[in-house]
Amino acid sequence: LLSLLCLKVMFNMTYRDFADHISLMPELQRVLELKTVPHHTTLHKAMQRFDQSKINELLDKSAKLVDSSGKAAIDSTFFQKGNASQHYLKRCDMEVKTQKAGMIIDTDNQVILGLTLTNRRTHDTKLAKKLLKRVIKRLKLDKLFGDKGFDCEGLRQSLRHYGIMPVIKYRIFGSCTDWVNVVMDSLGYHKRSLIETVNSVIKRKYGDRLRSIDWFMQFKETKLKVVVYNIDRYLAICYIVLLDWLISQSKMAN
Repeated sequence: LLSLLCLKVMFNMTYRDFADHISLMPELQRVLELKTVPHHTTLHKAMQRFDQSKINELLDKSAKLVDSSGKAAIDSTFFQKGNASQHYLKRCDMEVKTQKAGMIIDTDNQVILGLTLTNRRTHDTKLAKKLLKRVIKRLKLDKLFGDKGFDCEGLRQSLRHYGIMPVIKYRIFGSCTDWVNVVMDSLGYHKRSLIETVNSVIKRKYGDRLRSIDWFMQFKETKLKVVVYNIDRYLAICYIVLLDWLISQSKMAN
């Protein structure tokens, strides 16, 4: 059932449409060893039944599929709650609340290392401190890249306490901070933009809107998006490594 829920996220479908879609794919049913295709209500109840801790454990395991390089970037993004388009909401003068997601990615392989979610208006630095405590327990980081939204001396001290170099630009208040920001560029600050690429890929492939209504179901849905992305990214890296090996073997043969 968990595999089917991950596939539903990958196909970016509703429960009903996904159940109908799977019924037309006998080869996939054979791979998943399905005797019968579950009803769409069965999938929905399974999503409700899965505990948050189990999904968090799955998220941690997906982050370990690729070895960490020690260089990470942090940023936050928003997911819309509801399926209505922004054009429709603007015309009808309606608002849909958003879910804020803070992420840390590995800048070398672009795998998401950690995730924290909130429905409140929380500053990026508070999300970062909460997220760091989770990631540090599992991984060793050397550098952390972040934009000026994470410009906080308390956050920098926390990073140094964990032995992490903060590559976070200062908000410009004078010539001194301007000079420090130039030094940040030489430390590879441009790698921070890679997390924007990851956010874009997730929203384009798996949707930028959450279909669930309850907030705890929305949290699960977002976490499954990240799990599916990490698995997809791992497979892409495997394909690249395999392709490089085949090319090297063909050159040796010639």
